[in-house]
This record gives sequence, C-alpha cells and structure tokens, in this order.
Amino acid sequence: MRSKSKSLILILLILLTLISSSIFISAQSEVTIKLNNTKISFPDVKPYMDAKAGRVFVPVSFVAERLGAEVKWDQANKAVDIIKDNTNMRFKIGEKRFTLNGINKSMDTVAFLKDERTFVPLRFISESLGIDIEWDQKTYTVSLKERNINKEFVVQGISVGLTEEDLISKLGQPDRKDLSKYGFEWYIYNRDYSKYIQVGVKDKKVVGIYTNVDNWKSTKGIKIGMERAEVERLLGKSLNSVRKGNTVYSIYNVDEKGLYLIDGSYVSIFYDIHENNTVTSLQIIDEDIELGLDGYYGIYSEKLRNSFERQIFDLANVIRVRNGLEPFTWSDDAMISSRKHSQDMADSDYFEHINLKGESPFDRMKKEGITYISAAENIAAGTSDAIETHEGWMNSSEHRNSILGEYKTIGVGGAYNSSSTYKYYYTQNFFTGI
Repeated sequence: MRSKSKSLILILLILLTLISSSIFISAQSEVTIKLNNTKISFPDVKPYMDAKAGRVFVPVSFVAERLGAEVKWDQANKAVDIIKDNTNMRFKIGEKRFTLNGINKSMDTVAFLKDERTFVPLRFISESLGIDIEWDQKTYTVSLKERNINKEFVVQGISVGLTEEDLISKLGQPDRKDLSKYGFEWYIYNRDYSKYIQVGVKDKKVVGIYTNVDNWKSTKGIKIGMERAEVERLLGKSLNSVRKGNTVYSIYNVDEKGLYLIDGSYVSIFYDIHENNTVTSLQIIDEDIELGLDGYYGIYSEKLRNSFERQIFDLANVIRVRNGLEPFTWSDDAMISSRKHSQDMADSDYFEHINLKGESPFDRMKKEGITYISAAENIAAGTSDAIETHEGWMNSSEHRNSILGEYKTIGVGGAYNSSSTYKYYYTQNFFTGI
C-alpha cells in the first residue's frame, strides 16, 4: 500500500510539473509581428505574448530598428528612454507607469529585463508613436500600421487627419491657441523656436499644419533649402488657381510659393527668393477646409486680429533663430503704435509709411513714449493672414532686413476695413531702446 501511494504521488507530481510547464509556455508564447503588412523577423531575441499580463512584449531594439526611434539606457535609474520626432517616453524597469513628454501615464504591466535585454509593452509604445495596433488571437499576430505611412509630408510626427488626441500625445498641450482665417484653431507650439509648429484643429481632428523650420519629413525628400526647380521636378508645376463652387480664385503670389493638391490637402510650399529661390516653409490645409472658406479672407474679429499679431511676432522670431539671431522681445507700446497706423490706413484707405498728417513711423512711436537708438517699420496690406504677411515681407529686401536686423524689440498691429482697397492692413514696428 505504501509503495502504491508513493507511485501515485510521483505520478501526480509529474502531471503537475507538465501542467505548470504548459501554463508557463502558454503564458509566454511567441507572436508574429507585421509592420505595414510586412512580417518582421527577429533573429535574436523574440517578442512574445504574456498571457498573465495580457500584453505583447518586444525587445527595445525592435523599437529602435523598426519603428525608427532612438533608444537610450539610463543605468543609474534603470530606465529606458524612447525618442522619436517630438515624442519622448521613459520606462522605468519594474514600474507600472511611464512618462510621455514629461507627463505620467499609468500601465497595467511593467517593462523588465530578461537575459540582459530590455522588454517593453508594445501597445503603449505603438500608441504613443502614433501607430495603430491590431491583435489576432487565432494566429497570435500583431499588425502595426503607421498612421502617417502614406503621407507625403509629416511634421514632427503630425499629419492632417490625425486626431487631437494623437496630437496632444505627441506634442503635449499647445502653448497658445489662436483663431485662423478658416475658423479653426491654430494650436501654437512656440516654447522652442527651433521646433516651431502651428497645428490646425477642428472637431478634434488635425486639419492644418504650418512650420518654417526644418522639422518635417517628405517621402520625396523635399526640405528647407531645396531649390524650386528640384521641387517642381518632384511634384510638377504649381497650381495657379483654386475653384470654389462656381468661382475660380487665382493664386496671386505664384513667384513666392507653389500650391499642390496632395493627400487630400492643399499644400503651400513657400520659397525665399533671396536665398536662390529655395524652400523656406510649408503649410498644409485640408481640402474641405480650404474649399469651405468663402473667398480669400476669413471673417474679421478682434480675436482674429490678435491671433495674426501674435503669429507675426512668432514667425519673425523663428526665422531669426533659424539664422542664428536672438529673438525679439515684445513691446505693447510698439503694438499700440502699429495698430493705430494699420487702422488709420484701413479707415482712410491709403498705404504709406507717412500718414495723412505727415507723421513718420518715428513720430508715431515717440507719441507712444518709445525712446530708441534705432527704429524701423514694415507695413503690408491685402494679405489674408499672418503667414502670408510674414512670407511676403521675407521676400522683400527692405522688410527682410528689418526682420533680420539688429533691432531688439517689436510690436505688431493689424486692422481691417471691408470698404478699403486692401481690407487687411498690418504694421510691424522695430526698435532698440536707449
């Protein structure tokens, strides 16, 4: 009886061992991963599904090699940093949280070390990098698809059509929100002028993008500094008009920009004629948004004027930083002087630096209490928004010299009058104080 009992116990132990092994194997089963419909091979360390955690884990090398991210290991803090475009994630080994662009996010699992390799949960990585993920339980297959995969232009990981949630997860909350002539809000990211971007959002969807720094990717290789002839070789000749209903609107500044209909959006490529007619900035507007704008101008309001003024200030500072110069500081007094002159031009229907009273820009600045060593003024009229105004000034040698000059301070003022010749008027006052 004793020997039978021992045998039975031994059999049970063997069965329990087999069951435990089976559970362990199923808990860490190997999976297949496809990226943009292409199967990924893992010759070394392989990804697997952890059934207990309910997550697929991948070696961090996969993130760097296949998803185009930079990976840094912080030995002192036992943490891994994953960086792509403007997305920065940090996973600490063994912790059920990670940071995304400095914001704490919770997880239901942890990153960990195994066989001297760092494994991270794939879903949190992919979603943070703007990659859609699907799981097929039957075949143990993960399908990853980059949301921007077919887009000609992607700016800091952002393309038209992404959700507001995608935008915030990549770039964080905007530093400011401005009104656009189209009626949507520009999300302004100006904390670092070397990474400046405006992102248009309407109904929680990205519908517009503008930047005048070299922070975009183009499948055809278009970039800041490329000559216009090469852009046209790649994209063809620019459109010279846009039809809205029964009305055809001609593009007035064809010497300074190219307009294309790409990926369901109107893409404006601005050129700097003083830098060998090379690319200087990029704007993308959703086709339906552009066609939905009645005419050329938006509906004027003080909020729109204020938005134009702030953007002109930012765009001037971006181009200064791009050229190795210090950004301007803002002056409310110069803004008041500029606004008054813009409004006077709009109401009296003229376009000159000297007003109808014979006052010069310097007279007007002195009236606002501005004392200076040197000063200058830019004016513009008829342009539809801050972007067109700034790009126009940069293609005029005198205006450009003021923007890239040695002045320290500026103020910007806009105005509108529907009865005037040019409707929209802009003034930019520059000075260096005593």
